[in-house]
Amino acid sequence: NMSYMFDEASAFNQDLTGWDTRGVNPSNRGRFDFEANNWQAANKPFWRPFRLAIATAPVLAASGEVFVTQPVVQIQDINNRTVFTDDTTQVTFAIKSGQGNLGGTTTVTASKGIASFTDLTLTGSLTGEYVLKASAAIHNANAAEIETAALRLSELPVLRVSTPMVAEGDKGETPQLVFKVTLSAAINREVRVNFADAQTGTATSGTDYTAIEGDTGIFAAGETEKDITVMITGDDIVEPDETVVL
Repeated sequence: NMSYMFDEASAFNQDLTGWDTRGVNPSNRGRFDFEANNWQAANKPFWRPFRLAIATAPVLAASGEVFVTQPVVQIQDINNRTVFTDDTTQVTFAIKSGQGNLGGTTTVTASKGIASFTDLTLTGSLTGEYVLKASAAIHNANAAEIETAALRLSELPVLRVSTPMVAEGDKGETPQLVFKVTLSAAINREVRVNFADAQTGTATSGTDYTAIEGDTGIFAAGETEKDITVMITGDDIVEPDETVVL
């Protein structure tokens, strides 16, 4: 084996007589051009797919939900370099261990040596562990495989509502009573929360506060916090604390 170091924008001519040049077009043996960090050979004998590498590891969501983080797989040559000329290798994800179903687009074609997945889901048990396997048919139809670490599905997020307090204020004032609604974890889809005035509090709707119409709070994908604001009607009456219940 021989190795060379080059400055940028340099050129190198090397007689390869006697070298192992399998895979090089015989009519082009003996000349490799290096220029601005981008070298080319007629048959690119080294820059060909050899193995897979996980560039971005997947992170599972709840069962049946789109992964929080989708996997990205690199197509690498024998020297662990991304094969940027590869736009044809197809990479497929499957479950290697664990009882469940992998959904979404499980096979992706590489672009510039990168296979990026976008909508994988896994339906299974919260108590189980899962190992996913990426595989591809590469040079000479040899199979290349790589596995993820053990993964677990996340629990469904829990909805929580705060218990706010605010001074009622004097007549003409309209302080705001703000309920904070939170999800315990972000998920990759929209969440809708219906709310309405339970009218079981000690405050009187329409008198002590602006009537609350039934509505829907919408959490966009990835959001974990929303506010529900109740407008309080101040007065000059001395009275005990009052409550609003949603």
